[in-house]
Amino acid sequence: MTYTEALNKFTEAIDTQIKQHYKEMKFSTQPDNVGINKGRRFDKITTDRSVYCFVEKDTGFIFKAATWRAPQLTTKNPVRGSIFETSTYEGKRLQGTSWLYQ
Repeated sequence: MTYTEALNKFTEAIDTQIKQHYKEMKFSTQPDNVGINKGRRFDKITTDRSVYCFVEKDTGFIFKAATWRAPQLTTKNPVRGSIFETSTYEGKRLQGTSWLYQ
């Protein structure tokens, strides 16, 4: 699987989880849209209001956001998963208390 295919599959999983969360919680607003902002080293995955995570282009590793512009790289275990290993994100809770912050 190529990086682009894996990234698209990852963002589709996030989008599906967000829509399911809105449906379960019976929110009256529309679910956030998921987008990809391309960068030199990292691609930024965003929702309408925030940065969801960063994905390193060379490895496919997923990092939580430290700020709007940068991933969290200085923690003990900065890598939260891989877009190439669907078991690291599929079936996880992607909204609310996110699996990225556990």
